[in-house]
Amino acid sequence: MTVELKKANYSTLQNAIRLLNLFSIDQSELSVTEIADELGIAKSTAHRILISLESEGFITKEPKNNLYRLGISFLSLGNVITKNMKIYKYSSNILQHIQKATGETSGVMVLENEYAYVINIEESHHPIHYSTYIGQGEPVYRSSTGLAILAFQPAKTINAIKEKAFIPAKDFNQKIDFIRSNGYYASIDEFYENFTSIAVPVRNGRGEVIAALAIAGPSERILPKNIPGLAKTIISASEKFTKTLMFS
Repeated sequence: MTVELKKANYSTLQNAIRLLNLFSIDQSELSVTEIADELGIAKSTAHRILISLESEGFITKEPKNNLYRLGISFLSLGNVITKNMKIYKYSSNILQHIQKATGETSGVMVLENEYAYVINIEESHHPIHYSTYIGQGEPVYRSSTGLAILAFQPAKTINAIKEKAFIPAKDFNQKIDFIRSNGYYASIDEFYENFTSIAVPVRNGRGEVIAALAIAGPSERILPKNIPGLAKTIISASEKFTKTLMFS
């Protein structure tokens, strides 16, 4: 009897992750042909993925031999994870609690070099839900989590970001004031169409904001009238998270 092996169908994102996983200490440089053969994809497909990864700094090409290797962006992400290992380690239970209580994807993010990076997530079980990945970063002024962290940073840091943000100064200041007064920030179709997120700052034992907890999902499910109640749930989780970080 002949068994026909069915070729796996991977998405572009999955192939990008598989590509990055090809690199190791023993195999630090690869050609387009080697990558295509390893992944079982066309050279043209491999090349397109490499160009995308190279544009974001995750892959770099050596001009002398046309081989590819991991780029400088991984150093930045490595620093994010290393510096925030304690947050990552103790966030899983908190994120599971938030996900069960709200039904939406929950995550914890930290600020690094003017970007808010995801360092841990718990995805929603709804068929339609917001999907993200560890290491994903957004400019701090382009995410509810980034703004929730930024609002409690030194004035010098806030002003530097304000100069770069494509937001009128009045609107920017209103966002910061709202977060400080209410303890959370909600973006409704603000950064992405049909997408709502609610973010709450996380403090350390000294009262400094070091991260943000958030939920995200379709706007038709996260209704404006429910946002204050959902924010209260996340704020409560943030307070518990702070205590966990203090005594662990």
